[in-house]
Amino acid sequence: MKPILTLFIALTAIFGTSAQRSLAKVEHGADKVIVHWNNKTAPHSNYITEKERIDEKMNVFNTTEMEMFVYPARGKAMGQGMIVVPGGGYGKVCVQWDGFSVARYLQSVGVTAIVVKYRLPNNGYEEVPYEDVREALRYMRANGKKLGIDPAKVGIVGASAGGHLAGWISTTLPVEERPQHAILIYPVITGNMIYGKPNSYSRLLGNDRTATEVEHHSIHNRVDENTPPTLLLYADDDGRVAPHQVTLYYKALKRYGIESSLRIFPTGKHGWAGHDDYRYDKEIKAAMWDWLVIQNNKK
Repeated sequence: MKPILTLFIALTAIFGTSAQRSLAKVEHGADKVIVHWNNKTAPHSNYITEKERIDEKMNVFNTTEMEMFVYPARGKAMGQGMIVVPGGGYGKVCVQWDGFSVARYLQSVGVTAIVVKYRLPNNGYEEVPYEDVREALRYMRANGKKLGIDPAKVGIVGASAGGHLAGWISTTLPVEERPQHAILIYPVITGNMIYGKPNSYSRLLGNDRTATEVEHHSIHNRVDENTPPTLLLYADDDGRVAPHQVTLYYKALKRYGIESSLRIFPTGKHGWAGHDDYRYDKEIKAAMWDWLVIQNNKK
């Protein structure tokens, strides 16, 4: 065997097939990809210096650019827009299932979607992913006419850590900037140790985070009377984000009289968003469709 080939095989065995590359259109299927800003042009930097890389599961690491993948509505457009925020525990961005697959479903039912490949917080720069998603909301509204949507009907959907980010946006942005409604799929709610290992919070706030900072970023503590209506979706056997976390958020919503719906399915564990072969996929899509129709009928 030639030495170069031997070296290639050895390196592949050690590092896998992950490499620095861009996502191909065949992988994401978006009509348009916008590189909006990066660490040099955005308001804040996450100070990541390593090159961005994508693994075989389309998880993106070391993100230093905010990209938006645009999926215009197909068929009978509803005039709605949705910002899609993938998960990844704030250590990577899982764009395939939590992002592209969810966006393609929304697109198929007449909703325009934008998937945000946000910059990671890099153990303490929590303002970075926040400002990326905030900017995506602003972009979608500012381009409502071009996208064929009503700027007043822009919602947000996020899964796992992306669900935390979507909830954080929903509860803490200035009221006039908040999404019209939210769909949170197995979202991380709190970093309190009694509810499980808060790995996402380590990456979001850093290892030197204080208890006060953790409570401040536990989104059930940020709910107020202006929090948008929210649909919550979980599986009862989720071992990564304990389902009783979601009850904290649901109770907070009800405390303020916020329109909300909580669906907990018997099985599925963690990470089923966007998977057509998930046992309760039809029920999930029915719940999302019903929710989207209800929100779209509001004046």
